[in-house]
Amino acid sequence: MAKTYRQPSTEAQNELKSVEENTPDYAMVRGHRFKIKWMLGFTRSEITKVILKEGNDEKQSCQCAALMVLNGYWAIKLWYWLKWRWFYYIKQYGEEELTELLALGKKKVPLDEYFSNTILLTALKDTSMMMKKTEVATTLQGLNTEQPLKSQKSTLG
Repeated sequence: MAKTYRQPSTEAQNELKSVEENTPDYAMVRGHRFKIKWMLGFTRSEITKVILKEGNDEKQSCQCAALMVLNGYWAIKLWYWLKWRWFYYIKQYGEEELTELLALGKKKVPLDEYFSNTILLTALKDTSMMMKKTEVATTLQGLNTEQPLKSQKSTLG
């Protein structure tokens, strides 16, 4: 039976092009348009610090939204202190208003590369225990032939 293949839709092609060229996406919050690009490592690190430190959920959302909008080392160092306070105290954005911006920011995190790099680098650690082929074979053979442990019968009650 022959498989039939269809061309991807225009929407799928546009999304692929967006990923390849790192084009920004836009989120609307109260009529204001915010540009969100791929998250940089420093931005992700700062978002992690905020999530681990902050207890107030609305303040935390405003702080993370400010980091996603700024998304750059110098922009964060120079303007973060003002931007998150502007969002939280002046504009008073609520959780429901920032949901679109935060969801869009989450999509802009390149996790596939991060996970594959983590897996590859784990094998390079010099603290990992290395085994010879014979040791691996012996261990695997022992696991396959091992009898399940019998539980002791209790004479209590």
